[in-house]
Amino acid sequence: MNISQLDNIPNYIRLLQENPAEIKILFDELLIGVTNFFREPESFEKLKKYLLDIVNSKPENGQIRIWVPGCSTGEEAYSIAIVLRECMDEARKNLNVQIFATDIDSNAIEEARIGSFSGIGSDVSKKRLNRFFTSENNQYFIRKEIREMLVFAAQSVIKDPPFTKLDLISCRNLLIYFNSELQKKVIPIFHYSLLPKGILFLGSSETIGGFVDLFAIADNKWKIYKRRDSIYSAHSFIEFPASGLTGKTHETFTKKSEIKNITQVAEKIILQSYSPNCVIIKANGDIVYIHGRTGKYLELTHGEAKMNIFEMAREGLQQELLSLVRKVSSLQKINNRQRNKGKN
Repeated sequence: MNISQLDNIPNYIRLLQENPAEIKILFDELLIGVTNFFREPESFEKLKKYLLDIVNSKPENGQIRIWVPGCSTGEEAYSIAIVLRECMDEARKNLNVQIFATDIDSNAIEEARIGSFSGIGSDVSKKRLNRFFTSENNQYFIRKEIREMLVFAAQSVIKDPPFTKLDLISCRNLLIYFNSELQKKVIPIFHYSLLPKGILFLGSSETIGGFVDLFAIADNKWKIYKRRDSIYSAHSFIEFPASGLTGKTHETFTKKSEIKNITQVAEKIILQSYSPNCVIIKANGDIVYIHGRTGKYLELTHGEAKMNIFEMAREGLQQELLSLVRKVSSLQKINNRQRNKGKN
């Protein structure tokens, strides 16, 4: 309000309503992007033991998939990549690594992609600085071999579909900003995303709450958990997607009541017909509503996250989907014409 030179809240609300860009500015101001390399170093030493076990369990040229939600400017994600690279060197094994680092702060994601840092000498050992960074004028740059292990993307852990078939999820000091109800929805999502015996790495002041049937404690002090086999459907989970603040902010606000109606209609359709897992889409493939677990069919891809069924369809399904959607559209046009003839 001070920056906008407004002296009361009603005037500021009016500014938000009339200027969607101001909402994004306010949203960015509310974000807390606190992070650094190898935060709580002892926890990373513990994590390294589990990462080494994962590396040793994989065949040569096998795949390791990791998700770091709430990655901010990337320091933690890069720290995990460095530790994993050390594990592969120790095991003398070459693996295909995909580390998905995500955050709702698009500005932080852009910084993370650059991989340039200053003042990290107190957090990163000289050995690691020499091995994994290049330097110029007190600025440190992540080497290509580490940078290529990571994919940075703007994504909401509570609104967008999660990554799947993961060996590790590192979500440290994010859950402390969620209320208990939201935490109860996120923890089962992490369970669903992980492979059997996958690892969940939380912050030292965070826990899995009452989900002892989903995760077993591997290290209580540093909050490292192992995924248990469990009946996932016994727990509630978040329905995806829900639109975030994008370039279409004004449209999102003006159609708020319409979106609620879509949800009600979708639930009614699902209840009236037997459809355990389904996705409701627009004609162009944009996803309106997802019901059930669709990880078998959909996944987030590299780069910018897109809520479109053709973009998210797993390998081998795109052509089938295109054909089916065209067929449905054609049938819909025929039905509409027949209805119009009947009215005439």
